[in-house]
Order: sequence, then C-alpha cells, then structure tokens
Amino acid sequence: MVKLGGLSYSLYLIHEPMIWLSLSVAERYFHIDQGSVGNIAIVGSMSIPLSFLAANALHHLVEIPVINVGKDLARRRNEMRKVPIN
Repeated sequence: MVKLGGLSYSLYLIHEPMIWLSLSVAERYFHIDQGSVGNIAIVGSMSIPLSFLAANALHHLVEIPVINVGKDLARRRNEMRKVPIN
C-alpha cells in the first residue's frame, strides 16, 4: 500500500494519456470502437497495467531524481546560511 502511495502522483499524471493511448491502439489494431461496454472493459484492461508501468517509470526516472535535487539545493542553502558573514 505504501508503494501505491508513492506512485499516486505519477499515476494521477499518466493515467489519462494511457487511456487515450489504449483507445488509439484498440481502434487501430483491434478495430474496437468506443461504444460498447465490452470494448470499454477491453480498453480498461489494457490501460490499467500500462498506467502502472508508466507511473512506476515516471516515479523512478523523473520524480525521485527531482526530489533529490530539491533536497540537495535546500541542504546547500542551509549550509550557506550557517557561514558567518565578516
């Protein structure tokens, strides 16, 4: 559950593009239209795993490094404040 909480922001950002990508792939390669409930289930079954995979990649490749840069900048700023000014 903690892992899902860590991915929540990335999942929020990526879920809609993954739904549109799944719809596009389903229409193009499987000739599935958006009208019926069964087709929506097929697209959902495609987009949910894709969303989690993309969110995991986004979290590890973008979000964590940016957080670390922010922490490093904050640490440097705090160190600069400790230096006495003559």
